[in-house]
Amino acid sequence: MRSTLSAARAAWLLGVLALIGLGLQGVQAGPLPQTPVLTPTPEATDCRPEARLDAPLPDLVLRGIVTVGGWAVDPASPAGTGVAEVEVYLDGYGNDPGQTYIGRAEYGGVRTDVAERFNDARFARSAFSLSWDASTAGAGEHTLVVLYRTRCGWSSLTQTVQVDGPTILLQIDRPAQGVPVSAPVRIEGWAADPAAPVGTGVERVDMYLDGQITTRGIPLGEVSYGESRPDVGAALGGQEQAARFSRSGWSVLWNPTGLTPGRHLLTFYARGPAGAVARSLALEVTPEGAGPRGATPALPLPEPTLPGAPTPAVRPAGASFPLTAAGTTPNSVALAWNAVPNAASYDVLVAEGAGVFSPLQNGLADTRLVATNLVPGQTYRFVVRAYDANGAEVARSTTLTVATPLPGPTATLPLGTLVVPTATPLGRG
Repeated sequence: MRSTLSAARAAWLLGVLALIGLGLQGVQAGPLPQTPVLTPTPEATDCRPEARLDAPLPDLVLRGIVTVGGWAVDPASPAGTGVAEVEVYLDGYGNDPGQTYIGRAEYGGVRTDVAERFNDARFARSAFSLSWDASTAGAGEHTLVVLYRTRCGWSSLTQTVQVDGPTILLQIDRPAQGVPVSAPVRIEGWAADPAAPVGTGVERVDMYLDGQITTRGIPLGEVSYGESRPDVGAALGGQEQAARFSRSGWSVLWNPTGLTPGRHLLTFYARGPAGAVARSLALEVTPEGAGPRGATPALPLPEPTLPGAPTPAVRPAGASFPLTAAGTTPNSVALAWNAVPNAASYDVLVAEGAGVFSPLQNGLADTRLVATNLVPGQTYRFVVRAYDANGAEVARSTTLTVATPLPGPTATLPLGTLVVPTATPLGRG
């Protein structure tokens, strides 16, 4: 039987997702590259697959790089060990929502004890091993899924593990796992750390193609993070903290042109101050939008990119606009910028030092704002995002870095500035 998350963690996650309106899809096994479908092939049904996971031990709390290892054989095989390959996943496989592809294990290591157990020298080379950065699973209970392929098809081996890692939640909302694509497709989700003291707890989201957790694969760059998700804010922050989690959405326009037809994996890493959490999305690239890896696309991309890389649509098309400090005091900074064409509202974000950006003011109609309740002698960074009437981001300001002065001669703010006090001092939630 396949293991599931602990009852407490599963109930909590289910409650969060239900509040957000995402729901949980049913667990269904789907094909992976080289058809990891856990059913016998018509040609052979007499297999007797056996496997054991020796590492990691189930009673250990996993931190950082660990080894996933054990052995797998088919005693009924007419030749060799009967096992062709071993794949390792986390919290599902195939079309399971929320699954993460860890990677392909090295198979064929020495296990003389297995040969002795079956009294057959063929099984002396039956070990599999894979290095895994366990922290990318996120803190809590997870299920390791080991798939090993015999002549009868794929068999599975599961084990529940406890991980000490970041508390970030990373969700891929759409498209669904395994959906066929032949043209650019928009991928959307959200990422936030419910335990973060300020902001969403996520600094950026990165995307990789056809990689493993340790090797990462082909880097496709940073995706657009900080989009409006009031549903996530309400679910994670409640009435008091909803605002800081409401900019936790991310999206990317992914172009499959130039990739070989078949199943490809996109892995997203949500990075925060304490590390990164990863989740994978499997998509079936169909021949209409595919071709040999590295082939010239039929329609040129706006700028040279790796095959499968996100298009420039992940960032607003408009050029950056300047953001200036119109005045400072030990506890405040007056911000000003020129009106942006087609902009209906502005969001102002702030970060203390090198920390994570968090919302300072959303839905602002004016082009001036005074950030208050700042700490004297501290460095702050500010960014303004401009949105049109439909809520689409049309431009983004340059990043303004300001150091508030220590108490001394009183500084004055320009007359006529709009003062919007923050609800609580920065850095205190």
